[in-house]
Amino acid sequence: MEIDIDEAKIKIWIVENPTGMERGIATVKFGQMTISGFRILENDEAHKSAAPFWVAPPAYRTRKGKFQQIFWITDKELWQKLQTKILEAYNKLLEEKPDLKANLGEIPVIEEKDAGSYKTHY
Repeated sequence: MEIDIDEAKIKIWIVENPTGMERGIATVKFGQMTISGFRILENDEAHKSAAPFWVAPPAYRTRKGKFQQIFWITDKELWQKLQTKILEAYNKLLEEKPDLKANLGEIPVIEEKDAGSYKTHY
């Protein structure tokens, strides 16, 4: 199956009042296929990228507390394009909704509704 990242439709959920690195959740739709659970994370010293945010693929947390990836793209160029498209959608949302930004630059204000669900959906 050929995937055209430019045709992907992306929905972003903003997580309010974050306690960790997570700033948002993305769902990506490619035609009839929808993949939920891409996490938009604020960069920290442990992550190799110099970018302020990065995208983690859908994953679940093991009993030992580590994340086990459940989706991946083996083509690095395709994965980079998808990450870029997700971050562009995230930044566009922040530009359109300035009330979501915190006082610290581009970090959005995020608030969890309850465990596992998110209050704000765009």
